[in-house]
Amino acid sequence: MIRRKAIQGSTLAELAVTSFVLTLLMGIVFMIFQAGYNGFQTVTDRQNAHTQLSAVRAALQQDLQMTDYYGLAALESTPITVDGKEVVRSALSAPALTDWSDEKAFANLSDFGGGSAYLGAPRWNRWVVFRVTHNPQGELMRHLLSSDGQEGAQLLRAPDQFPAMVSDANQTRTGWPLLGTQRLASNVTEFDVALDPEARGVSICLTIRTQKPKGEPEAVRANFFIKPHNTGAVD
Repeated sequence: MIRRKAIQGSTLAELAVTSFVLTLLMGIVFMIFQAGYNGFQTVTDRQNAHTQLSAVRAALQQDLQMTDYYGLAALESTPITVDGKEVVRSALSAPALTDWSDEKAFANLSDFGGGSAYLGAPRWNRWVVFRVTHNPQGELMRHLLSSDGQEGAQLLRAPDQFPAMVSDANQTRTGWPLLGTQRLASNVTEFDVALDPEARGVSICLTIRTQKPKGEPEAVRANFFIKPHNTGAVD
């Protein structure tokens, strides 16, 4: 009788120890799994941010390499607070062309009474505007604006709506002569544009925010320089 009780006591003790060990092992396995998942999520977020950076750079190059430097205009928006820091986001406008394959979209001899240094220059007929929305998520937008019948050298300036587009907290505003809108990236904390008159190009700093596993903000940044290929001569 006494021996049976001793055996039962040992069995209960062993069961308790076994349960504790199993619980501990399950906890360790869960922690390892959670750490692996967080690491995978961090890598995925960084890859997505780098993918966005590459796509934005390609889109900017496609538009800005084809434009005229003297038609570029840059403005800074009202500062906003993102992740506890005050940031200023630039906006950039540039003249653009509807159809580069259309021969009539380029100046010819008859435009200048027989000859000109601007022979073959694009007859710009729209603007492209890059801007970041004012919400903390920061969406980098690409807008196409109508020129209202103006063309060529008349578009070597910012569109009249440009200041309003920079200061507007909304994505779009009724009254803008929009031909199209495209979102290039989200979670953009910095879009800093600087025109370089000596190099006749534009320097751009672009920062996209990601999240660490504990919710702490992290940034992926790219700096690049773009030189327009259709810059006209200066009189």
